[in-house]
Order: sequence, then structure tokens, then C-alpha cells
Amino acid sequence: MNSTTGLSVDYDCKHEIAAILAHIKHETDSLKYVNEVACVTSTESVCTYNSASTIWPPVDGQRYFGRGAFQLSWNYNYGPFSAQAFNGGLDDKLVLLSDPDLVASDGFYAFASAMWFYMTPQSPKPSMHDVMTGYFTPNAYDLSINIQDGFGTTIHIINGGLECG
Repeated sequence: MNSTTGLSVDYDCKHEIAAILAHIKHETDSLKYVNEVACVTSTESVCTYNSASTIWPPVDGQRYFGRGAFQLSWNYNYGPFSAQAFNGGLDDKLVLLSDPDLVASDGFYAFASAMWFYMTPQSPKPSMHDVMTGYFTPNAYDLSINIQDGFGTTIHIINGGLECG
């Protein structure tokens, strides 16, 4: 037994895979949509998902609504995923900031963005991986805002206040 949950590694792996597939099903309606449905044809500002940032600057004319298997959203997610996906060079963050549609039009990026999001802490929230494997232990602040160990916390990590209040 080599598991943070006290169960088997086999159990932990199945638990993680189930969580990943559940989120993909929920976020994309069973892979029916790789773009956030309400935003594909909308020009509404609610679909822009741009946040002022000097580190991950939004590119004029681009909108960072949900795309891919986990519906990656916001320039501050597209930029770091882009830097990771394109080898971390100085301008690699700009690839997806300049062309966020790649996350929906290229299957590799659609799934790689989901795995990146799953493994990467979303400060101040932990990574979904840490929650599902038991590496996350809620501290007093987490508990005060009802962030606990378990699958519900992974929903909060993806969608925060949109689905979790």
C-alpha cells in the first residue's frame, strides 16, 4: 500500500480517473461542446473573461471563455498553460493568449489544458489532483469558507463562485 488515502494505489488511480471523466462530462456535456455554449456566437462582455494582467496580458480582440475538456477560461489560465504547452520560452505564453481557439480546435490542447488545470494549484485553492489523492488538508481558512476534502472541492476549483456560492 502506497497511498495517501490509506487505500491502494489502484483505488487512488481509479478515483482520480473517475473524477477527471466526471468533470469532462459535466463541463462539455459528454464532449458534445468544446466551447462554452453561450459564448461561441455571443459578443456579450460576460463572455470575454479578460482580467487586467501584466504577466498574462489579454490580447486585443481575443476572448478567453471556456474551451477544451475542462472549459479553460480567463487569460490568467490561457497564458500559463500556453507557456507550459509550448516549452516555456519567453513568448510561449502569447501563443494561446493570441489564439485561444487552439484549445478547442486541436484535440491535444483540449485535453492537455484539462490535465494541466487538474494538476496545477489554482491559488489560493489546491490542485484537483491533491484533493483527489488526499494530499490536500484543509486549513482553518479553507474550512471557514467550506472548502473541504473531497469531490465537491474539485467543482469549486473549476467553477468557484459560479457553482459553489
